Amino acid sequence: MNREEIQKHLNELSDSEISYREHPEKILNEFYLALDQMGLKDENGVYLFPESLIRNQSQYTHSTHHGFWDILEKSEHQNDFVLKKATRFYREPFMKADFIVIRYVYAGECIIYTPNKKIVLHENDAIMIDAGFIISQELKHEEDTVFSFLFTKEFILNLLKQGPPISNEITRFFFDYVNQNSQQNCQIYHGDRNRLIKDAIEGMICEYLDPVNEGGKALLESYLNIFLIQLSTCEAEIENEYKEDISRIAGMLNYINLNYIDVDLNTLADLYGYNPKYISRLFKKITGVNLKDYIYKKKLDSFCSYLLNSDMPIQEILADLNISSEAFFFNRLKEVYSVSPAQYRKQKMITGS
Repeated sequence: MNREEIQKHLNELSDSEISYREHPEKILNEFYLALDQMGLKDENGVYLFPESLIRNQSQYTHSTHHGFWDILEKSEHQNDFVLKKATRFYREPFMKADFIVIRYVYAGECIIYTPNKKIVLHENDAIMIDAGFIISQELKHEEDTVFSFLFTKEFILNLLKQGPPISNEITRFFFDYVNQNSQQNCQIYHGDRNRLIKDAIEGMICEYLDPVNEGGKALLESYLNIFLIQLSTCEAEIENEYKEDISRIAGMLNYINLNYIDVDLNTLADLYGYNPKYISRLFKKITGVNLKDYIYKKKLDSFCSYLLNSDMPIQEILADLNISSEAFFFNRLKEVYSVSPAQYRKQKMITGS
């Protein structure tokens, strides 16, 4: 397989693409219907794509595309990583995978949807999608050509062991994934006129479609390394699924820090116009801390400061900090410092710290 042959087949329409072009009202393909039947769809309508299905998507569809690019699904390199050509004239439903995906725009454009934003990628752009990031994709035109690379955790681990000379940002992205510390974001790279990116992609496609007898895996990984190295030289943007939520929570944190004596969950709900349960879940998701615990910690810090820097009676301090549940608060103090308020004040006076 050579690059000229790839060019010849790029704009060929598969049966499914012809069907979607003629029947744009068609919403789901068979793969997503199968995910739904397997219970892999959450309460928000987002489809869940587990790593176990990376190499087995075709078995959940009863018809084939009957196109040149079906060869990709038969490649012996499926055991390394999965390469797919995206379907045109079709918008995917929102989905999130539990593995890393790279989508590369070979020609035309690709529209990426997140729950908060629409992003248009152009020729030679790439998007690296983290595990757990919610995303949808649409290709509207015949010339739109997008290839997706689906990586198993095992493949990423092997790639990191080889120590490819890629950027700290891409390496960190991979390390966070294998260490189960995914940030649930995506990184967008604008290739512009970097021809080496497209050369590397074409090399990977040629090897994937027509593997050489010896050294094919090493050749494929070499092309992939070149691709990643060249990506790391490009202008990059980071999109976080929770970017707007992070901004909201930052505002809440600032408000709580200034008003922790009187603030509570219902106050924040009224102030920001959200359901109290939603605010509680959002705060925990972004900060990793329970909202009530955060407020109590602010009061506890202030309470300890009063004990150290004033002679105020303990009951007056509790009243000033608007603490109604004395027993609960004292238990929290004991959990942190293993002493009662009186013992804390006395202990600090003795040590002078």
